[in-house]
Amino acid sequence: MRALIFVVALLAALPAFAAQSPVGLWRMDQASLEKTLDQLIGGLLARMPEEDRADARRMMTEQRAAMKEQMASSLASTVEFAADGSVIFDEPDSPDIERGTWTMQGDILQVRDSDPDSPDLSGRVSADRIELTFDIDPNDPDQGPLGDMTWVLVRAR
Repeated sequence: MRALIFVVALLAALPAFAAQSPVGLWRMDQASLEKTLDQLIGGLLARMPEEDRADARRMMTEQRAAMKEQMASSLASTVEFAADGSVIFDEPDSPDIERGTWTMQGDILQVRDSDPDSPDLSGRVSADRIELTFDIDPNDPDQGPLGDMTWVLVRAR
């Protein structure tokens, strides 16, 4: 009888341990946009030769507002995760709709887009947010700054 009670209790607890699902419509989190921009600038500066950093920091500081405005268009973008494992990246300023796929590996969300040259994303899903980082190729210097960025998505509805 104790074994039966243990099994019932264990089965009842399993949903609490299940990974959150990303299915739904998500958008960029405005509060994290500035942090992401700072991560990008910091990553770019860290990869520059020491003698070039002061000038580059000054230039990037002057251009930060313009960079933030460009990234702000991402706030109008949505990412829709469908139950069939497909994902749609919709940027209103772009005529193209990007598509990809998603899978859950345990509690890790894996996102792949249709561009074989862009790095995949991985992260964690909670009830109200998804935090994603780029799975960069350490041998590709062009991807380096992406490794310092975290994209935070919040539910759009």
